[in-house]
Amino acid sequence: MVYPGKQGKSFETPRHPWQEARMASEVQLVKAYGLRNKREVWKAASMLRMYRTEARKLLASAANSQERELEGHEKTQSEEILSKLIRYGMIKPDSNVDDILSLKTENILERRLQTQVLRLGLARTVVQARQFITHGHIAVNGRKATVPGMLISKEEEMHIGYYGTSPLVNESHPERPVQVASALADSTTTLKAVAEARQARERRTPERGGGRKRRGRR
Repeated sequence: MVYPGKQGKSFETPRHPWQEARMASEVQLVKAYGLRNKREVWKAASMLRMYRTEARKLLASAANSQERELEGHEKTQSEEILSKLIRYGMIKPDSNVDDILSLKTENILERRLQTQVLRLGLARTVVQARQFITHGHIAVNGRKATVPGMLISKEEEMHIGYYGTSPLVNESHPERPVQVASALADSTTTLKAVAEARQARERRTPERGGGRKRRGRR
């Protein structure tokens, strides 16, 4: 029983906690998407499991019906699930219920705000994207967004940017990806010029000989 005002877990933990292959895949997802811990992977997996369970129920109902099609409430439910997944860009607009079974955890992790900030070039790394969000530098539709795991629809994706009062709004801010890239390019050019000058100086300098030849004893 959960105490009033206290939310229960929104995800299911693995039944077998010490499976090497699953643990390795979870670590890869945590690193690739800059997640805080494995719980965020389990949340995405639980959400995916819910959609796939509903899809299996709908497919079973369609198989048991005489016309092999969904009707009434089940048809409405399938349309709602498909429209939601299409709106969030997890499946294609012409997808059907069968396509839900082919979804993977990565399809949900790709729609997180943290991932979209990186994909849009607002941050240099996925870790920096999470930092910008938690520090209040990112806005969605002009409203500050501080939850890295927030799912972003295709429509909201076009309205992600820096928050109005954030210092990152200034294009000359040193932490903006464009400024960092230009700084790296300048440093690379400087190092290349120094190396070329050193090589030219070495070519101009005559080789040092052994000095005067010693006369042999008569």
